[in-house]
Amino acid sequence: MKSCITCRIKTCEKIVEGNAKYCFSCENFPCPRLKNLDKRYRSKYGMSMIDNLKAIKSFGIIHFVRAEKQKWTCPECSEMLCVHNPQCLSCGYKWLEKLRMHPPGDPLL
Repeated sequence: MKSCITCRIKTCEKIVEGNAKYCFSCENFPCPRLKNLDKRYRSKYGMSMIDNLKAIKSFGIIHFVRAEKQKWTCPECSEMLCVHNPQCLSCGYKWLEKLRMHPPGDPLL
């Protein structure tokens, strides 16, 4: 995707110059660009870039990746889900619909 290549967060001068490995290392965290992206992802996909970065800072990247792998595994077929697709590409499970019906922290889950 062209938008991934030209992403202004990915190509941020603080990251590119090596002054920060992750956005949370920046004195401007969360910057307006990241806040805007986070807002879109929260509303469209039910996930937060800012919360992800805070989790990496608190628990480390290895723990975060393990937790994300579990979170993004389809409960129906065990294949990986894509955040940008509202249903499992392998079996059609409608994960985003389920998430919207029962958001994280919902006592019904």
